Amino acid sequence: MNKKILYTTVFGNYDDVIEPKLPNGWDWKCFSEENSLSLYTDNNRNAKRFKVLPHRYFQDYEYSIFIDGNMLVVGNIDELVEKYLSDSNVAFFDHSQNQLDPRSCIYDEYNAIIQLGSDDPNKNYKDNPTIMRTQMERYQKEGYPPQNGLITGMVILRRHNEKDCIKVMEHWWTEIKYGSKRDQLSFNYVAWKNKLKFSYMDGDSRNNQYFTRDTNPHKGSK
Repeated sequence: MNKKILYTTVFGNYDDVIEPKLPNGWDWKCFSEENSLSLYTDNNRNAKRFKVLPHRYFQDYEYSIFIDGNMLVVGNIDELVEKYLSDSNVAFFDHSQNQLDPRSCIYDEYNAIIQLGSDDPNKNYKDNPTIMRTQMERYQKEGYPPQNGLITGMVILRRHNEKDCIKVMEHWWTEIKYGSKRDQLSFNYVAWKNKLKFSYMDGDSRNNQYFTRDTNPHKGSK
């Protein structure tokens, strides 16, 4: 039985995702409207359900790597897993290492999303501003500190069936399901709340020795 799986989620009007060339011992899965039940009218949350909860769908696998539908595998993912899951069960790229938009705070991320929507001529926000503001205010009242790190959600490494990982992923999903669908706003809070030890991978999340972003943009919502 294979113990390692790489997967993505593609909901909405997307271009086809090409199955990556993987090392021996890895399986591949793409969740989409064609092969998965849509529980929400919002394609973003339909996709996030599979992104955040691999323990519900991959019980026979020890390791999983989630990648956005527009990410390409260019490096040795066995090496990646060995390096970053040796002493924790979850790993992300660090937003502060992004060359384009380095940030290390969920409150700064919220402000950036609001600014982006305000600058748009059509005031097209990535999520409901009131929902996001209410969520940030709740985190502040609970004592979540500023400048406490910020993940990027494009790639996630997990030993997804470990108890600490399951607990945090279920909590993260609750925040996304009932709060903002912008998952980067809530993960670091959830990790802090549950005292989760996780790892940050080195490099820019969009272009590094293991993954790079596809220059052919997709059209739907993840």
